[in-house]
Amino acid sequence: MVADLGIEDSVEFLGQRTDIPDLLQQAWGYVQPSRWEGLPNALLEAMASGLPCIATRVSGSEDVISDGINGFLVEPDQPAQMATALRGIIADSELAQQLGHMAHASIMLDYQLTTVAKRFDTLYRHLIAQKGVPEQLSKQLQEQSVVQENVESSPVNTSGRASGTARRQSE
Repeated sequence: MVADLGIEDSVEFLGQRTDIPDLLQQAWGYVQPSRWEGLPNALLEAMASGLPCIATRVSGSEDVISDGINGFLVEPDQPAQMATALRGIIADSELAQQLGHMAHASIMLDYQLTTVAKRFDTLYRHLIAQKGVPEQLSKQLQEQSVVQENVESSPVNTSGRASGTARRQSE
């Protein structure tokens, strides 16, 4: 396929890897051209690495990227829009750097383990209060707080899943 498109110098399929954080540090940007998504872990990993990201405007990606602030969103199946967004971050290194910085900051703010755990704790306590959980169980839950203050702050999981990255221009 790469040969048919004449893009051998720009695209390399790396197969399954265990060194994703290192690969992301070598990339100049990240593109997620999905037609549908859940919560896109590969996009979270790229953003946590501080890469300027472009994704299609689909559920999941829309939840993570604020268009023009911490990345770019384009409509699915619109290669011209994707190309324009790519040209934008390639041509304007200051913009690319700003998007990458904001991407990293938004992941650190919204997706760290302690943040997510606290949100679940709040949700569970709210549900327990609404359902009228027996007083004894409610008291036990309060004594054994779901959120532990000594949980290490950790960004998204970067444990060896293959992620699509573009090679830096310097290679």
